Amino acid sequence: SILHQDVFLNVIFLLVGTVLLFLLQYEKISFGIMIFFVSIITLVDLWQVDRRIGQTGKDDSVVMPQENPLAKFLNADTTLFRVYPTGQIFNETVLAADKIESIGGYHAAKPRLYQDILEALQTGEGKGLLSFLNVKYQLMMQKDGRINVYINTEMLPRVYLVGEYEVETDAKKRLEKLVGDFDFKHKVMLTEAPVCQPMTDSTAKAVLLKKDYSLNHIKIDVSNKEIQFLVLSDGYYPAGWQAYVDGKPVRTYQANHAFRAVCVPGGAKIVEFKYVSKAYR
Repeated sequence: SILHQDVFLNVIFLLVGTVLLFLLQYEKISFGIMIFFVSIITLVDLWQVDRRIGQTGKDDSVVMPQENPLAKFLNADTTLFRVYPTGQIFNETVLAADKIESIGGYHAAKPRLYQDILEALQTGEGKGLLSFLNVKYQLMMQKDGRINVYINTEMLPRVYLVGEYEVETDAKKRLEKLVGDFDFKHKVMLTEAPVCQPMTDSTAKAVLLKKDYSLNHIKIDVSNKEIQFLVLSDGYYPAGWQAYVDGKPVRTYQANHAFRAVCVPGGAKIVEFKYVSKAYR
């Protein structure tokens, strides 16, 4: 069995390691030779684990996952949207396997700013904040295990233009305002005063197609006569994401506590976000 194999190998590794330490202690081998044999043992141990990954049963059968009716329903919607799984299903990660974007799920190392948003939503308030987060469907599990789906008719697009802003430097006050009656549709909340001064523009429009939205690159078509703030409900991470307006790099502001905004001059055509890791430049 696998258990017996692992026990046997670990006993062998222990004996070999003991012998190597004994020989090194009495200067029968050099430190370099010691490192060489330890490296070989490590590689063998890793190979034993790695070769088991992906192995099927004795009959080499492959069990295909059953069709998920919920995933089928949500994936029929071809627009950009997120879901909000509530209660006991909030931390479920199965939605990601079906390529459904959720504001929930689980990760042991979430960004602190986004964790603040999740904790603020746990108060039961923040309907406007959910709409800003591009939440179109709220999922709620019933006692019988069925999941009810509720449609948010006030959902805001993933990206849009606004002509007003508010500055709030205190994080606690900022979150209180965001889960209150903050007007996300017409205003953005910043952590500092911007260098530009946006103006109301009823003709302003931002269009983000699903094909232009990927993990490392986002392309948005814009049309505006006056200076506007483009607001994107994706995480604020200036260490990796760089914004461009018509090909020129621009500053990304921390918007609505944990998200992004850039200043867009009148007459601009395209806004892009590109992820460029400094580690791989």
